[in-house]
Amino acid sequence: MKAKQLLPLYLLCISLWFTGCEHKASLQSIYNEKNLEADLLAIEKTKQASKEDLKLLSVYILYNKIIDQQIGSETYADLLLAAKTTKRKKIKPFQVIFSRLERAEYDEVLGNALAISAADSSLHNKRKEFKKLDENFAREQDKILREMEANKKSESEKRREFSNNLEEENLGMLVTVAEKTRKALKVTLTEKKVVKKTESYVYIVYTFELKNTTSKKMKALTGKVDVLDNNIDLVTSVLIECNQEVDAAQAIQWKYEVRYPVLSQVYKKLKDLPKPQVVWNPQKIFFADGTIWQ
Repeated sequence: MKAKQLLPLYLLCISLWFTGCEHKASLQSIYNEKNLEADLLAIEKTKQASKEDLKLLSVYILYNKIIDQQIGSETYADLLLAAKTTKRKKIKPFQVIFSRLERAEYDEVLGNALAISAADSSLHNKRKEFKKLDENFAREQDKILREMEANKKSESEKRREFSNNLEEENLGMLVTVAEKTRKALKVTLTEKKVVKKTESYVYIVYTFELKNTTSKKMKALTGKVDVLDNNIDLVTSVLIECNQEVDAAQAIQWKYEVRYPVLSQVYKKLKDLPKPQVVWNPQKIFFADGTIWQ
């Protein structure tokens, strides 16, 4: 009789033991190559991300291994956002990898990301191929930057009117729908930091504070930030595509990494600007109530 009474208690203990041993991870967990498979399975199981998003994330991790780009202490949410941004910017090496794995199943893509170590000698030739693609991309980028430089005088005149003091009430006739959208989000550059420098390229991370000045929660936003020098002339622009929620009257930190050729005019100017002025140029702001400002 006592054995029969103890059996349900024993089974309950076994069930609790297995539950306690279940691997837990979320999109806010820090990337860990050793736990990658278990982390992504936990994220998939809890439905924090779709299989398509996890597939894109796996491709991005594989891409970083192939180009010998170390992934630091970033969350899976940060990596997923970077993956979407890289895909949208159509960076050639990433496109090559993505196109080859686009029709593959998620499990197969994840298997590729797990199977390859960043230190594998077999990646040498692949990195050499992608380096050539990167150099072509850098030349195209420099061409675009030269065109921007040629047009900066006329652009600068327009930006002088919006030189980062959006709280002032003297905008008068400029209060249009677009200006309403501009003032809905206050964008402040809090840090500009070089995180990596090679012989050919320098990697700069911009940290912005995005403050929602409205009484409604923001779900996502897109636009660009113009980086200005001390003469309020355009130096470069940084794209913002943020899928993080921003509560009403609250602020979040948002980071964006940009690669510049070491010899480019843009980098030479940025070196002399520890904290440049910025002007926020919104494209669209998506609110939780379904409205869109643009």
